[in-house]
Amino acid sequence: ELGADVFIFDYRGFGKSQGHTSESGIYADVLAAYEFARSKNPRNKIVIYGESLGGAPAVELAAKKKIDGLILEATFTNIRDMSRKLYPFLPTVFLKTRFDTLSRISALDSPKLFMHSPYDDVIPFEMGERLFASAAEPKIFLELSGQHNDCFFVSEEKIYQAISGFFADIVQDQVGV
Repeated sequence: ELGADVFIFDYRGFGKSQGHTSESGIYADVLAAYEFARSKNPRNKIVIYGESLGGAPAVELAAKKKIDGLILEATFTNIRDMSRKLYPFLPTVFLKTRFDTLSRISALDSPKLFMHSPYDDVIPFEMGERLFASAAEPKIFLELSGQHNDCFFVSEEKIYQAISGFFADIVQDQVGV
């Protein structure tokens, strides 16, 4: 309905994809998905949509490749912050995985749409606010309703309208309107 093609894939170790999950493996998977999509549509605009864990590799990709827009839904700042929230009694000094979205977001100049619910029961709303505050313009923040795993459905119409407007802005930039 929005006039966009959608390419969805599973990271290694997720869904029906084989392999073992690792941070470097997920970054390689998202890069391979980007290259595949770009090869199929070399002139089309590419907007990356990362939800929850998917926000970190989306930002990593946006830092390395030319994209036309970035949508982040219920994304965390980094693994260290998530670990402190979930397991405040455990030291974080030994964590090998970083998924450090917060340190990369400020360098991105493409348009960004952040979406998060204050009722998210997995990833704190404050993390979405911190990512948004750290991001460079252009950027939009959309407050959703619902919890982590149902906010997409609870806020469906609101999300549709926001993404529709976001896509329209990106297309306008393309034709110089």
